[in-house]
Amino acid sequence: MYLLHTLKLALFCYEGDECVLLACGRDGCDTLPKRHRGHKQKVWLISWEQSAAELPATAALLASDSPSASPSPSPSRDATGQPCEPSVSAACPPSQQCEPLPDRPEAGVCRCPPGQVLGEGGQCGPPAAAASTEPPPPTVSTAAPLAVRVVNKTITLPESDVQLEAVVDPPPADGESYTYMWQLLPEVSTPVADGASMSDAAQAQFKLRHLTAGVYVFQLDVEGRHSLGRTVANVTVKPAPRVNQPPVAVVSPVNQTLYLPNSKALLEGSDSTDDLPSDQLVYNWEVVAAPLTWPGQELPRAATLQLENLTPGNYTIRLTVEDAEHLSSSADAHIIVLKEVDYAPQANAGEDVVVYLPTNAVTLYGNASTDDKGIVSYEWTKAPGSEDRAVDMQDTHKPFLHLSNLEKGVYEFILKVTDSAEHTSTDSVLVVVKSQPNTPPTAVAGKNQTLTLPRTWAVLDGSGSHDNLRVTSWLWEQISGPTTSKIVNSTQPVANATSLTRGLYVFRLTVWDDASNSSALTNVTVIQATNAPPVADAGGDLTVHLPVSVVTLNGSRSSDDVRIVSWKWSRDGSSLAAGRVVGDTDTACSLQLVDMVAGLYRFHLTVTDEQGATARDTVSVVIQEDPYIDSQIRVELDVPFGQWTQAQQEALVRKVALLVPSSGDVQVRLLRWSAEPRTGHLLVELTASETTLSDGAKPQIKMLPGVSVVSALRAHLRSDPSALDHAVLLLDTVTCQNPCSGHGRCDETTRLCVCDRFWTENFFKRLGSDGQANCDWSVLYVIIISFSLVVALGVAVWAAICLLRRRCGSAGVGSGLRRTRRARYTPVSDPEGLQMLPKSRCRAEVDGGHSASSLMASETDSESEPLFEAASGRRRPSRNNNKRRKRNGVSRPPKAGKKM
Repeated sequence: MYLLHTLKLALFCYEGDECVLLACGRDGCDTLPKRHRGHKQKVWLISWEQSAAELPATAALLASDSPSASPSPSPSRDATGQPCEPSVSAACPPSQQCEPLPDRPEAGVCRCPPGQVLGEGGQCGPPAAAASTEPPPPTVSTAAPLAVRVVNKTITLPESDVQLEAVVDPPPADGESYTYMWQLLPEVSTPVADGASMSDAAQAQFKLRHLTAGVYVFQLDVEGRHSLGRTVANVTVKPAPRVNQPPVAVVSPVNQTLYLPNSKALLEGSDSTDDLPSDQLVYNWEVVAAPLTWPGQELPRAATLQLENLTPGNYTIRLTVEDAEHLSSSADAHIIVLKEVDYAPQANAGEDVVVYLPTNAVTLYGNASTDDKGIVSYEWTKAPGSEDRAVDMQDTHKPFLHLSNLEKGVYEFILKVTDSAEHTSTDSVLVVVKSQPNTPPTAVAGKNQTLTLPRTWAVLDGSGSHDNLRVTSWLWEQISGPTTSKIVNSTQPVANATSLTRGLYVFRLTVWDDASNSSALTNVTVIQATNAPPVADAGGDLTVHLPVSVVTLNGSRSSDDVRIVSWKWSRDGSSLAAGRVVGDTDTACSLQLVDMVAGLYRFHLTVTDEQGATARDTVSVVIQEDPYIDSQIRVELDVPFGQWTQAQQEALVRKVALLVPSSGDVQVRLLRWSAEPRTGHLLVELTASETTLSDGAKPQIKMLPGVSVVSALRAHLRSDPSALDHAVLLLDTVTCQNPCSGHGRCDETTRLCVCDRFWTENFFKRLGSDGQANCDWSVLYVIIISFSLVVALGVAVWAAICLLRRRCGSAGVGSGLRRTRRARYTPVSDPEGLQMLPKSRCRAEVDGGHSASSLMASETDSESEPLFEAASGRRRPSRNNNKRRKRNGVSRPPKAGKKM
């Protein structure tokens, strides 16, 4: 890695925005004291101390953001390189001074005074005392540098998505790849708003979404096997083009009243606002109404108006503000000037004081006295009748009178106050000095009480408590009782005890005086003449949509005239049996149920009071299916559930979002994840939705169908089985959404179609097409087609048999007499060579292309017998001259006199 020793950078501003001057280093960035406005371009001031090999790369990275960036000052041994402003005091360390730059007088760099150098600890001093300023040896890097380039991007809202692409030179060698790491530099970037996101931070193409207006600086580190590289890229998001609005004139104060001799009034219009920069507003003041006695004055064209020499009367001043595009608005201020009126002061000597010996000193407070112009003097004196009482008085002409060496008796003192108009006012105060010791107060809690239900409250009266001086405070407390009551006004003499039940309650009243306290008890007995049965309230019927983790039935509104001692929840016989009770909540006022499925549930709540009376109420709970159940998909991965990490889970969500096709922004939400009961593999259920944006409209969020999501993921997995980083064992919708050709229903357990009556599955389609179960074939059509095929097969077999019979010239199997063709004969030229031969069954003997006749030549035939051959002209040679002759398949003995 390149070692950056010191890097300090100051960003002034760019056109149309206000920027803050920054100074950055290893530990982050600090804001310098002054802001700048109105600069036409972005300015970078850079100072560094680093190795020579790194200097050009760093300067190039920082200067690439602005083609017109100011040149960096040369590194100097007597300069820290910290940017500063000559006009700002204390902009540099104590021993340094800010020297302006030659091309920018308003900016500078902190340097040591002439003749001094920067030593250790950042202090400037003489060259002899300064530490060695030799630069540290450059860091030796064994990694080859990579030239990394990223093009800065500038977009204008409402466009908020952008992609940065890194180009690395040289490209990776064959079989190798670079590792990319993008990260935001928050020290020099606009704060990221909620909703902004980034993706592919480890890829060469880095994507950013939902950015707001500002400048974002990103650092890219590229690492190869033996090479490293780094660069910085900016993304500037400009605000959307604005439409100028009229300014809003604001005058403060709107109404004010002045009393002479105050004859000046100040009106402020700087709170006026405009969508353009406020320093471009033009302020026009106008006197709409004024007394004739006012001499008037010239009104400035500024935000602040100072009116002088005002005379008594009513004034109306109008402020008109105009922006740079000559749009304006007005506001009026009203001033009332009254003649001076001086009112008499109001003397206040304070409350009467009681002092108990041996305390003989006290302070009297007259500072509560008031006057409209202010009190000029105070005077404390003894009242007539107290002149002969001994007392030491100090500060008699101040608001506070200090008295000491008081004696037993009653003193009266008079306070006289005088204002600037010589108006006076007096007030008196008593000081009572007592010698008897203080005795504890007497607490009186009142008589014991007996109440009869249904009354559940009692009045606690302690107003009879007394003391020789005074009672300062009261406190009511419950000592015992069957339940804890609520005491209203527990710190007052009269309190109210509520929420009482049957039994004995003991209350204690404690009263305090200035020095001590005492207590008293009172009893309240609550009896029950007749027992009223309790009233059960199960909370009313509920309708809940899945998914829901816990369903709570609240029976706390059940009531009784005394109190309920037990609750019991039971399930109705017609209710679904699904759902598990959490803990012992079936015996508490609130029932909690988990693992609920869709359907109707009915529960009975039975409450019992102290006397055994009961009441019952029934509540129905309708659990409806999740409206988005068809959008939920289930994925089983070949990963043990106990080894699944948060990083893997976030990666799975990102990959599914990238693989799902959509016209908008895809969001994937994990609903639940658990272990598959049989194998322990990870089983995840999730949904996918898309957000589409249209000009000026609210973003639209739509759930993606689970079938389409599953189809898209399966298509990607067929081409790349590792698309989700792990082997996928199961990928399907949570509910079986196979329509079964519209002639059946899908079994949720087996995911097979249960066909309707007279319908069956087309197994050819299932085996050769999409692999899904179906109910395409009608049983009636199958029977008819099967019967037709059997008949056709029988006809084909019969036709084949007939064809063979015809070719063999013999009778069919099982036939009777066969039909023979009558042969025609012609005389044979050689009768001696012929003999009678039988025909062979189902076989033709052919010789030289001639057919054999049943009449063949024989050596024993008479020469006088005429011999014939078939008219067809074909002769069959005699092969079986030595065999017995057959006729129609029956052997016959040879005739007498003939050779065999």
